[in-house]
Amino acid sequence: METVKIKTERGRMVIRLDGFFPCSQKKLDKLFRVLREFEWLNDTREISGQMDACLSCMIKSGRYSGKELRRLKKNLENVRCFGKETGG
Repeated sequence: METVKIKTERGRMVIRLDGFFPCSQKKLDKLFRVLREFEWLNDTREISGQMDACLSCMIKSGRYSGKELRRLKKNLENVRCFGKETGG
């Protein structure tokens, strides 16, 4: 169970990646907004790297098919774009 900790002005968020993914585009966009807002408190490069590694592992596991697999692949594509955008 891999987790990502995101610091905010009022505390922190802990996201269990295997429970968060696969997720809708709306949920992922919300997470990216939080990361952008508190980029000065977090290593967004490291966080996007952790999400990338987790998603790649989930895709390779063979446990997902159909709609879930397509969503995981789309999540991975978006995480990689976010990583490039934030310097990762």
